[in-house]
Amino acid sequence: MTSKGQVLIPKALRDQIGLRPGKPVAVGLNELGQIVVVTPEEARRRGETADERRLRIRAAVASV
Repeated sequence: MTSKGQVLIPKALRDQIGLRPGKPVAVGLNELGQIVVVTPEEARRRGETADERRLRIRAAVASV
Protein backbone atom coordinates (compact mmCIF):
# COMPACT_ATOMS: atom_id res chain seq x y z
CA MET A 1 0.00 0.00 0.00
CA THR A 2 1.29 3.47 -0.80
CA SER A 3 1.43 6.34 1.67
CA LYS A 4 -1.76 7.64 -0.01
CA GLY A 5 -3.60 4.40 0.75
CA GLN A 6 -3.52 3.19 -2.84
CA VAL A 7 -3.40 -0.55 -3.43
CA LEU A 8 -2.11 -2.25 -6.56
CA ILE A 9 -4.46 -4.73 -8.22
CA PRO A 10 -2.41 -7.05 -10.44
CA LYS A 11 -2.97 -6.66 -14.19
CA ALA A 12 -4.09 -10.27 -14.63
CA LEU A 13 -6.85 -9.73 -12.06
CA ARG A 14 -7.84 -6.34 -13.54
CA ASP A 15 -8.14 -7.98 -16.95
CA GLN A 16 -10.11 -10.91 -15.53
CA ILE A 17 -12.77 -8.71 -13.93
CA GLY A 18 -12.72 -5.97 -16.56
CA LEU A 19 -11.28 -3.12 -14.51
CA ARG A 20 -10.22 -0.02 -16.42
CA PRO A 21 -8.98 3.37 -15.18
CA GLY A 22 -11.87 5.35 -13.71
CA LYS A 23 -14.19 2.35 -13.38
CA PRO A 24 -15.91 2.19 -9.97
CA VAL A 25 -15.41 -0.81 -7.74
CA ALA A 26 -16.64 -1.82 -4.32
CA VAL A 27 -14.00 -3.05 -1.90
CA GLY A 28 -14.91 -4.79 1.31
CA LEU A 29 -14.27 -7.67 3.65
CA ASN A 30 -16.04 -10.98 3.60
CA GLU A 31 -16.92 -12.95 6.71
CA LEU A 32 -13.42 -14.48 6.76
CA GLY A 33 -11.79 -11.05 6.85
CA GLN A 34 -10.55 -11.37 3.27
CA ILE A 35 -10.55 -8.37 0.94
CA VAL A 36 -12.93 -8.63 -2.02
CA VAL A 37 -13.33 -6.36 -5.05
CA VAL A 38 -16.64 -6.26 -6.92
CA THR A 39 -17.64 -4.24 -9.96
CA PRO A 40 -21.18 -2.81 -9.70
CA GLU A 41 -21.85 -3.76 -13.34
CA GLU A 42 -21.09 -7.40 -12.67
CA ALA A 43 -23.54 -7.51 -9.79
CA ARG A 44 -26.27 -5.74 -11.79
CA ARG A 45 -25.74 -7.88 -14.88
CA ARG A 46 -26.26 -11.00 -12.82
CA GLY A 47 -29.35 -9.48 -11.21
CA GLU A 48 -27.92 -10.32 -7.82
CA THR A 49 -29.13 -9.13 -4.50
CA ALA A 50 -26.52 -8.01 -1.98
CA ASP A 51 -26.87 -11.34 -0.15
CA GLU A 52 -26.44 -13.33 -3.36
CA ARG A 53 -23.39 -11.25 -4.25
CA ARG A 54 -21.85 -11.92 -0.83
CA LEU A 55 -22.39 -15.66 -1.28
CA ARG A 56 -20.81 -15.62 -4.74
CA ILE A 57 -17.82 -13.62 -3.52
CA ARG A 58 -17.39 -15.91 -0.53
CA ALA A 59 -17.36 -18.96 -2.82
CA ALA A 60 -14.89 -17.34 -5.23
CA VAL A 61 -12.53 -16.33 -2.46
CA ALA A 62 -12.72 -19.78 -0.88
CA SER A 63 -11.57 -21.34 -4.15
CA VAL A 64 -8.34 -19.29 -4.19
